[in-house]
Amino acid sequence: MKQIKIIITGASGRMGKNNISCVLEHPAALLAGAIDIRQSAGFGCDAGAYAGLKPCGIKITADLDELLPVCDAIIDFSTPSSSVELLKKASTAGKNCVIGTTGFSQEQENFIRETAGNIAVVKASNFSCGITLLLSLVNKAASALDDSFNIEIIEKHHNRKKDAPSGTALSLAKAAALARGLDLEQEMCTGRSGSNTERTKNEIGVLALRGGNIIGEHSVFFISDEEVIELKHSALSRRVFSAGALNAALFLQNKTSGFFTMNDVLGV
Repeated sequence: MKQIKIIITGASGRMGKNNISCVLEHPAALLAGAIDIRQSAGFGCDAGAYAGLKPCGIKITADLDELLPVCDAIIDFSTPSSSVELLKKASTAGKNCVIGTTGFSQEQENFIRETAGNIAVVKASNFSCGITLLLSLVNKAASALDDSFNIEIIEKHHNRKKDAPSGTALSLAKAAALARGLDLEQEMCTGRSGSNTERTKNEIGVLALRGGNIIGEHSVFFISDEEVIELKHSALSRRVFSAGALNAALFLQNKTSGFFTMNDVLGV
């Protein structure tokens, strides 16, 4: 199989470094570039060395335009505004994208889907195989259990995470709401305070905890008067997300357009 040439954005960040190492260590992938802003800690450094591997000869740069012609795909874990700007350039250049950024507005989500008419895009709030399976299990459980089972979601992340609830928690809530035919915007509760916070019949609670260096934990509870069912996933290393993102990039080979999720990548 021909090696896929990949650009990593957000190269100086925790996910960026893991993404770089995954690409460098995979026989079917080739690091075509590493992108980050000039103010980033890794700017100008050798991408391999910065990721904790031997030097690879690729410097972390801010010049995406120069690298686009030599790549096949881009793996992007950055910020919503940066991802949108990246997609504009990638669409013009005809380069496929894997988007792991979370916290998009609805307008930005719509733009991503529109862009997928020109290039192939895999977008996921979480690239782990376990979370992809958990989403399916939550959907099945919410469908099988009647509304006497209340649904509550708790997500835990490190104290530097910017968005809350996490994109993965929102995806889990959407999976449950879809199974029960509910409008998530109307039924989701992200906080309870005061003397009049009795739970409504179809409410889906989503609670975010932030502390320390927790990589990511998600628990979905189905609670009746007689029993509690808990479906849980814990990430032990960020590398699980990087491996999934690389698999997504490999999945996009020979695809010219379309919007895909990890369900498509894993065939579930």
